[in-house]
Amino acid sequence: MAQLITNVFENGVTAIGYAYVEDLGDCRGYTSGYIGFTSGTNDAYTVVLQYLKKQPKSLLKKSLKELKRLSQYDFNDPRRADVRQLKKTGYAKAWKDAACKDSAFVQTQLDIGHAMYLKPSLKYAASVGVHSNLGKAIFYDTIVQHGWQYTEPQINLPRILHLTGAKKENESEKQYLTRFLTTRRQLACCSPSSVWNDSASREADLQKLVDDWEKNKDLKNPVHLESMGVTVKGTEALTSDSENCGQQKPEGQAEPNDLSIPDTCPNPLMS
Repeated sequence: MAQLITNVFENGVTAIGYAYVEDLGDCRGYTSGYIGFTSGTNDAYTVVLQYLKKQPKSLLKKSLKELKRLSQYDFNDPRRADVRQLKKTGYAKAWKDAACKDSAFVQTQLDIGHAMYLKPSLKYAASVGVHSNLGKAIFYDTIVQHGWQYTEPQINLPRILHLTGAKKENESEKQYLTRFLTTRRQLACCSPSSVWNDSASREADLQKLVDDWEKNKDLKNPVHLESMGVTVKGTEALTSDSENCGQQKPEGQAEPNDLSIPDTCPNPLMS
């Protein structure tokens, strides 16, 4: 459910957006895949690099050199947003084709998403006493959208945790998550980037789920994301992208591997 909820925020529909590719003009270059891996923050490079180890003849190979070049700039350097060379190498079409045709590419996205976002978010949640499925989903959504401190220094999961402060004695998880989401939304609304201003409804949707705590805390029931106009049932297909691929489904079966959580910089998955 956590991945399905965040996928709606990232892609606008319940279909998992493995084949989604778009330059959103948000200084992150191309946003691609179910997580929203971007060419400007290293994770799209990581996905392509790991995939090429499985499928070295993929047309994504043409874009690897440029993705690596972009990843060598300092974080928040505007040159990371440059997609001109990626357009020339056919990055967008190659990404979509791989996602629609090859389950190994879907699996690679899941592997990297779990290692770089899902597993770290669960560790962060546990460290502050957040144990509900809804709470874990909120932490996962936060790290997917805002990442780590070295990608978005003004708004990121560690900074939100720092500004929210520790869970207070006798404070319920519902109360703590309300404070956490309030901090996150304030940072988004006060950010000089319109990207975060425009996405503040995301926190509002999550807060509405927290408000109806008893119904939503375990994420066993369908949840309605009001700002998106979408209801997530939890029964949606998880291994194909019907929105971007139509009836075409990738060959084989995607079964994500348990990659270790990167805990060093540079990320070991980038080699």
